[in-house]
Amino acid sequence: MHAEPAAFRTAPFGAYVRLAKADSLDLFLLPILVGWSALPAGHRLAAGSVLVVALITLGTAGVFAAAVALDDVRGHRDGSDAANYGAAHGLRELSRKPLLGGELTGPQALRFAYAAWGAGVFLWCLAVAAAAQRPGWVVLLVVVLLAAAPQYSWGLRLSHRGMGETLMAYFSVVLPVAVLTLAAGGRPTSVPLLQALLVGVWHVLIDGFANTADVFGDRAVGRRTFATWASPARNRAFLAALITAELLLTAAVIGLSPAPGWFAVALLPVVVLRFRQVHEYGRSGDAAAASRRCWHIHRLGAWALTVANCAATTLL
Repeated sequence: MHAEPAAFRTAPFGAYVRLAKADSLDLFLLPILVGWSALPAGHRLAAGSVLVVALITLGTAGVFAAAVALDDVRGHRDGSDAANYGAAHGLRELSRKPLLGGELTGPQALRFAYAAWGAGVFLWCLAVAAAAQRPGWVVLLVVVLLAAAPQYSWGLRLSHRGMGETLMAYFSVVLPVAVLTLAAGGRPTSVPLLQALLVGVWHVLIDGFANTADVFGDRAVGRRTFATWASPARNRAFLAALITAELLLTAAVIGLSPAPGWFAVALLPVVVLRFRQVHEYGRSGDAAAASRRCWHIHRLGAWALTVANCAATTLL
């Protein structure tokens, strides 16, 4: 009865860092950066706005550290992580799964997840309280985000019921919208909303290719993703539709922005990388490699939008 707390205290700190997927947590934080950069120049560095954005960032880090930790617990329990990770399978690095490597126990991971989620919710509550205006519709969007995040693989297990891609899009769109509304006190205009949708598509593409790579392991344990229930042809059509939507949104962001030339220059490398990723996937069929390239595109794209937004709102 007294061994687990001791184990919790002596577990390697690095194992918790990897459980929280700290090396990829920026994928959940980059939408916040995009939303912050789209704030009017007068609000971006105002003390109140900085406080709200900082609280949202820390709260989001906690909530999504909890979500990925719970995802690891579920994957460890149902065997999907053992099927999809490890050098023995020639797949992804086992070090990303400290439960599989025996560095952490299930109870330790659960305690970490619950603590991270509680801290994240508390910080989000402080962010809403600190906002100059808090429209009910935004508060509702945030409540759904906080409630749904741990349900990705835990509780309702929404990602096991074919809703994983939808949740990723929701998270990536709601975060910049919440930043724009709570930090600036107004409704987001069309261009920031289009940017939020674009960031959402980038994130869904990461999951879409990752789920394609994991299709056999996920199907074996009954995890329902688009890749597991759709035929290979329909899954390819789904990915192609997402890429088409990405290109259309990119064109809309450029064309409707206050500085089309700057946005075109900023987003051109993202488009080039996307075409390269599609070409390499078509040639090799390596979905895991395609998913990794989607991570790079997501990161580059978010920073490109951030730079272009700051330039446009500062200089115009």
